[in-house]
Amino acid sequence: MSYETPPQEMYSPRASRNHEIPSNTISELPRGIEGLHCLETLDLRRTKIEVLPIEAIMLPHLVHLFGKFMLHKDDLKNVNKRGQLPKFFSSNKSNLQTLAGFITDERRGFLQLIGHMRKLRKVKIWCKHVAGSSDYIAELSQAIQKFTKAPIDRDSNRSLSLDSEECSENFLSSLDLEPCSVDSKYHLRSLKIHGKLLQLPPFVNSLSGLIELCISSATLTQDHLSALVNLNRLLYLKLVADKLENFEIKHGAFLSLRRLCFVVKSVTSALPKIEQGAVPILVSLQLLCQGLVGLSGIEIRHLKHLKEVTIDSGVAAQTRQDWEQAAKNHPNRPRVLLLGKVDAVESHEPGRPCAIREKRKISLGQASPEDGPDSRFKRTKLSEPSSSSQLQVILHPCPVVVTATEASSQTSMANL
Repeated sequence: MSYETPPQEMYSPRASRNHEIPSNTISELPRGIEGLHCLETLDLRRTKIEVLPIEAIMLPHLVHLFGKFMLHKDDLKNVNKRGQLPKFFSSNKSNLQTLAGFITDERRGFLQLIGHMRKLRKVKIWCKHVAGSSDYIAELSQAIQKFTKAPIDRDSNRSLSLDSEECSENFLSSLDLEPCSVDSKYHLRSLKIHGKLLQLPPFVNSLSGLIELCISSATLTQDHLSALVNLNRLLYLKLVADKLENFEIKHGAFLSLRRLCFVVKSVTSALPKIEQGAVPILVSLQLLCQGLVGLSGIEIRHLKHLKEVTIDSGVAAQTRQDWEQAAKNHPNRPRVLLLGKVDAVESHEPGRPCAIREKRKISLGQASPEDGPDSRFKRTKLSEPSSSSQLQVILHPCPVVVTATEASSQTSMANL
């Protein structure tokens, strides 16, 4: 049996625990989803759904929403429906914490709603190219401003991911946030930026409390690195590029940094030089570079707190041996780990488990045919692909914990 949309009985309060529906038939989320009143997690990442009806984001118990979507154009044209959304979010009826993520352009939509989403903690935005985009840039700047602003005496636990790959090289650098008042500040725990970057967005340096930062661009230079010197609470830095140009981490840089990751795609690109006195408390160094040859001039002996070095599993055997020998010569004898192919943009901090507690979960994705009805959520990562073409809908009658844990060299924040 196949369905062009999920069957209506799945929206009944008495819906059975499992429904399996061929995922390749799901191209639109029906408005009947409003019947899933207690739904807490909606994952659309492995479907073809790119448009959401407002009924989906107005589910009162929805906490986590994953995918790549826009609001339905008919809803945006309907003045009455469009007016319901700010009222719904401003009245504290929504529990939405994760919105990862939505596509934005010159049309009205999620950008105008972010300021009303009071419980929002994690946001991912795909920015589309817009000709004559001054109004669009102003609206995006205002949305980021509202999401990142916090009282001066309080740190936020918010995460933001911006993907501007389809935009011009100066798009993100044109974002402009107003100066904060004396009783407020701009604050994020985590920031991910992906796109063509001539320079970093100026607002990055205003995020003095930033703990985790991932920057991905075709080319990264010393200027990009120098722009980060004021981030004195940074614990994790990941830099992804096709090539690095004149890259040096100088003495006294990144005094708080604990984990540093480089993903370099070009096999001929030079690797960074780490001067003695830089990153003095670093515990984890990841060099995920297929072109890594030997130690490539990187000296780890002066990194006194180093506990692990991770290199690409595709490097030559001699390079592995060189790093193993360097580790033996280090006072801490750090572990040397090999890491296979990773998603350079979506991977994140090693060693951090990601847990989501939920009463009812719907995953519009792919389930493994050999797994039992519960095993998918008990032991697999939320971001892990599967080989089956079946869509699995699971409604748990009681709370369960979904935990994605990985080895210390693996990734764990792929949802943002």
